Amino acid sequence: MARELRVAIIVSAILLVSIALAVDKQTNFSGTWVLSGVERSYSPSINGSGSNLPSGDGFPGGSPGAGGYPTGGGGGYPGGGGGMGGYPGGGGGYPGGGGGSRRGGGMPSGGGRRSGAPQEQGTPEDGQSLTLMISQTPDELKLERKRGSDPAIQPIVQTFTLDGKENLNADERGRGEYKSKTKWHKENLVIEGTLQGSGGSQSQDTKIKQELALSKDGQSLTVKISRTTPQGTATLKQTFVKQ
Repeated sequence: MARELRVAIIVSAILLVSIALAVDKQTNFSGTWVLSGVERSYSPSINGSGSNLPSGDGFPGGSPGAGGYPTGGGGGYPGGGGGMGGYPGGGGGYPGGGGGSRRGGGMPSGGGRRSGAPQEQGTPEDGQSLTLMISQTPDELKLERKRGSDPAIQPIVQTFTLDGKENLNADERGRGEYKSKTKWHKENLVIEGTLQGSGGSQSQDTKIKQELALSKDGQSLTVKISRTTPQGTATLKQTFVKQ
């Protein structure tokens, strides 16, 4: 009996030490981070089907076929009958269609950026700033997103517990009800959940996955955000430098 008790005590001590070491090894994302670059990708690629891809901050919005990509009144992708606001923009669809792919001021063939396309706030291209303020404890991560320099603009705040329990926040744009759970994947922090549809006959839920990764020197933070609906996935990869 005494021997069994000693074994149980030793096992408990080992478990406690293992837990303590795991906590110590957690990546700490705390700090103030300023956006330095953005990459975007979409899957499947725009095919002119007319269905909506996930929309939102830094993602396409509107209808790729009839409504243009990411916004605007027409100009299908990849073809269509032309019209204003198509992707890449200008006078017609991309790459062909009645409007032609070489007309207008949009990308890739035009001289300007995509007609009607909302720029990602906080990227170097629009001159605004995006700052992340992160505070982290062994049990919780609080993430504040602050856009621009206007003090009247309130930051978007999200709070996530690190014990795997469900959390309820607005999404990273400050909208809706985002139910998520957080877990560690090696050194990276992964937050996965669902943004519930806002109602209406065409309402649909959006799956959102955020992954935070810190560089080895601790001076660069990568935030990868994927938004998925039945029509496809839009991924935004943001790179921040420590202030």
